[in-house]
Amino acid sequence: MLFFVYTIHAQEVCVRSILNSHQKLGNYIVSDYLDFDFSPVWKNAKAQVSIGAIGENQDPISFQIINVIKNGNDPSDYMVFGQTTVKGIKSEFSGRIIIQNIQEIINTAKIDNIEYALLAPRIHGLIEAHYVFNERRGKGQSGFFSGKLVSKWFMTHNDTVYYDDSDKKEEGYFNNAYLGIWKNYLGNDQKIAYWSDFSNPYYECSSQMAKTSF
Repeated sequence: MLFFVYTIHAQEVCVRSILNSHQKLGNYIVSDYLDFDFSPVWKNAKAQVSIGAIGENQDPISFQIINVIKNGNDPSDYMVFGQTTVKGIKSEFSGRIIIQNIQEIINTAKIDNIEYALLAPRIHGLIEAHYVFNERRGKGQSGFFSGKLVSKWFMTHNDTVYYDDSDKKEEGYFNNAYLGIWKNYLGNDQKIAYWSDFSNPYYECSSQMAKTSF
C-alpha cells in the first residue's frame, strides 16, 4: 500500500513540478487529441538516456527507450522497447505506456527559444499515463517496472507532435518523469524506482513530496 500511495502522491506533485513558472494547466483534452501519435514524446526524447534511482539506497539507474509503436486498435496504448542499466548491468525490456489523461498547458509568457519558435506550436499539453515495462526473464534477478508517467509535449499547425523542451533553460527543467516500483517476477522483492529526462525526479518531485503530508 505504501508504494501505491507514493506513486499517486508523487504523480500529483510532479504534475505541478514539471510546469515552469510561466505555465498553468488548462482544459482536459483527452477526447480531442487521443487519436494523434504521441510516440515522439518518448521515442525522440532529447535526453537520449534518462537518469534516476532505484531502491532505498538510491542506486543510480539509467533508462533508454529504443522504440515506441502506437497500437492501431487502441489509441491510448503504446508498445515500448528499451533497456535499463543498474550497477553496470544492462537489461532489455518491453512493455506498454497507456495514456490516462491529456491536459492543455497555457503559457503565460513568451518562451525565449528560437528553435522552438520556428516550429510555430499551436498547443502545449501534458500527458499522464500508466506504464508497465517487463524485463527479459532469466538474466539475473529480473522483474518489471510499473507506475505513473508525466510528460510534456507540443503540437504544430500541421498536427505533428513534438517532445517539449522549449523551456529547458529554466532551472530544474525535466520531462518524462517515471515514478513507480520495480518488482521481481517471484513477487518477493520490490523497490521504489524513478527516473526522468535531464534531472533525477527524486530531487524535483520526491524532495517536494517530503514537504507535504501523506
